[in-house]
Amino acid sequence: MRFEPTRQVQCEFEVLGFVPAQDSRPRLETRWSLRSPAGEEVDSGELEGSGEARARFAFPVPLAGLPGGTYTLSLAVRDLASGTTVEGEERIEVASRAGARP
Repeated sequence: MRFEPTRQVQCEFEVLGFVPAQDSRPRLETRWSLRSPAGEEVDSGELEGSGEARARFAFPVPLAGLPGGTYTLSLAVRDLASGTTVEGEERIEVASRAGARP
């Protein structure tokens, strides 16, 4: 995926197959991280679900001001009831800005 650094990008995902608490709500720890082409963490955060029985998450991916290149967006979700952790990565191409220095 390729994005302009001036555009706001929203990441949304849903977790399936988790072990719900007695009130049917998910008991999950979720974390995201954005790493530069050199592998350095640019930004990160923890996420809270929608508060529903379904585990839906959404957050903005902060691209503003980043130099062009291929970044890595990582997601980690830990099911606190089962202890299972699932991780995933997605490559994000940030377009070079006109007149920007490499």
